[in-house]
Amino acid sequence: MANEELSPSEIEQLRRVFQAAALNDFPNPDRKGCPTDKSVLRAMAAKTLPLNDPAWHHSANCSPCFRELKQYEAELKRPRLRWAAVLAPVALIIVGLFLFKGQLFQPSPSSVQTATLDLRPFSVTRGEPDQANEAGNGLVLSRGDLTLTILLPFGFEPGRYEFKLLNDSLQQAAAGSGDAKLQNPEIMLTARIDTSKLVPGRFTLWLRQSGHDWKSYRLSIR
Repeated sequence: MANEELSPSEIEQLRRVFQAAALNDFPNPDRKGCPTDKSVLRAMAAKTLPLNDPAWHHSANCSPCFRELKQYEAELKRPRLRWAAVLAPVALIIVGLFLFKGQLFQPSPSSVQTATLDLRPFSVTRGEPDQANEAGNGLVLSRGDLTLTILLPFGFEPGRYEFKLLNDSLQQAAAGSGDAKLQNPEIMLTARIDTSKLVPGRFTLWLRQSGHDWKSYRLSIR
């Protein structure tokens, strides 16, 4: 039994016994030897007073000083508790924002517009030269992030198509590709094209099916 170590609960019980004794068993009504400067007790409460200072020994044998020391210790703890009470909800908010930021701050979807180009009036047959329709044909494309539907001329077939948009200086302004499908009785090509940054004016749409020649169509961007 002599070599048995004390359990944590037994150590805590002894601490309470010694503290109770220090609080009550050493009365000092005349306050003999008590520090006149209360900053000494505050330094003890903050654990900044050197351990070899006589005030430590005095407070262990002076119940009034020991009680004051415990009061200063309690005062030092209160601000920490107040800050903890304030910071706890803030911490919860931060954690919540981190966990649910994907739901709370989802980027708003871009404003995608729909547009249609009807190329059926400019039908060509195999063996004919490329057709470039003239100004005034009515082909108009708006500016924006577009989901473009192109009604292909007679003689075109379903499949993969590529297109490019050239300005009057023959500089490529946009390009893309899409699949053309038979939507009885039409063949419709659907693709995405971004014309939002283009300057309004005249352009040429070049279109071809993979392995075939390019066909060109004049249009206006507004």
